[in-house]
Amino acid sequence: MKYNAYKFFTIGQYEKEEKWLNEMSAKGMQLTDVGFCRYSFVKGTPGEYIYRLELLEHMPGNAESVSYISFLEETGIEQVGSILRWIYLRKKASDGPFELYSDTESKINHYKRILFIADIMSIALLFSFLPNLTRLIFKIIELVKMYGSFDSFFMRQLNPHAGFTIFYFALIAFLQLVVLPIRKSKFKLIKEKTVHE
Repeated sequence: MKYNAYKFFTIGQYEKEEKWLNEMSAKGMQLTDVGFCRYSFVKGTPGEYIYRLELLEHMPGNAESVSYISFLEETGIEQVGSILRWIYLRKKASDGPFELYSDTESKINHYKRILFIADIMSIALLFSFLPNLTRLIFKIIELVKMYGSFDSFFMRQLNPHAGFTIFYFALIAFLQLVVLPIRKSKFKLIKEKTVHE
């Protein structure tokens, strides 16, 4: 019997998403397909599979990604689905532990790929916002010249521009906040690596 679950995880919560998928597996619900906020499961043997998520360097159809996924399949790992560059993988629990990263450097590189996406999106938002920020600054200068002070009329004139500014900065802040756990984990691994060297 097929069962669909609808959940939202941010890019910075992929380990939480992994944990949830493994908890579902422990209950006998095995993942068969994924979509945006949608997970399809079938009833199976409890704990039959261990699930992992990975952000590929390229889209799944890219030759390098196809080669990498083929290599994983040769080791008994199955791709269940993908969303953009995220792939959902599983391996039979009876085959032993399932870890994608055998060394600290690989894990750090995976974190870097995730952070790169969030940082690029933040920079793109910032650059798309710069013309609006420039207009806001010129509007403030114009209103100060006209009224000479920050009175209530001045603030009403500024309000549409200020609201847009707050929205953009809130969006950028949100993008950075959702990857904060990943950023912390990356720095922790780098620190551990440095101590061991």
